[in-house]
Amino acid sequence: MKKAVIKIILCLTAVIFAVSCGGNNDSPTNPTQGEFSVNIDSYGTREEKTIGTSSEDTSFTKEGKIKCYPGQETKVEINKVTAASGSVSLEPADFELTTSTVSATANEIGIKLSASGIEKIRKAAAGEVYQYTFTFLFTRTSDNKTATSEGTLYVANIDIIKQTDIETAIKNTKYTSADAGTGVLVVSENPVWKFNLSGFNLNQTSGFTATATSSSGSVYVSSAESAIFSQAKGTGFFFSAKGVKDTSNKQATFTITVKLNNSGYMLDSAISYVATDGFKLILSLGQTDGTWR
Repeated sequence: MKKAVIKIILCLTAVIFAVSCGGNNDSPTNPTQGEFSVNIDSYGTREEKTIGTSSEDTSFTKEGKIKCYPGQETKVEINKVTAASGSVSLEPADFELTTSTVSATANEIGIKLSASGIEKIRKAAAGEVYQYTFTFLFTRTSDNKTATSEGTLYVANIDIIKQTDIETAIKNTKYTSADAGTGVLVVSENPVWKFNLSGFNLNQTSGFTATATSSSGSVYVSSAESAIFSQAKGTGFFFSAKGVKDTSNKQATFTITVKLNNSGYMLDSAISYVATDGFKLILSLGQTDGTWR
């Protein structure tokens, strides 16, 4: 009798152990799955995280991207969109996810404006960038556990910078408010040097040459670099210049690159080189007694 009781106890113990330690690994109640949370990358660049369209180019849409860290395959949805103060009111239906599933390695969420979102943003000011907090709903595919996490993204009616915008900014170079629209670059040395840029046209290969009015003495390359930066200004972008004088010291060639003010602006693809290779501006002292230093 005692042996029978012992056998029954051992069998019950084995069944209990099997139930507690075995079973379906995909079960929602399986304790080995652990708690589920997803972290959103807060360090991505503003450019990467800007979603956009353009009121001047009806075919243009820009996809924003944000990274998350789910650890394993997870479905993702937009649960809520909260606008910062002053932003255009948008909701989840105004966006589309180009990524519906993420994983430990393929963990980048792509987001673009839907038709309703495009209509709303195109009515906003060109170049204006609006900030939003996105609440994402993540569902782990192995057990359907859910988690939410927030991330910051930006939406813009993107102003596209064209060749004429670059040329206008150079042509309207001004030293003081009284010089507005004259297109004269003033390099503040003693004496003052002036270069007329009113005929400027953007040329990737040959650049543009401006000759100084009569003067004498020295003119510094570094002073001209600063003058180009401070006097030639566009809307949504600015210029950075690096100059090199020639061996005769009578001419200096400046490589000018275009920097965008924020993610609400983009360069037309036809002039994308101005942000990388830049364009040339040649400042010549002509027949004057001056020299570049």
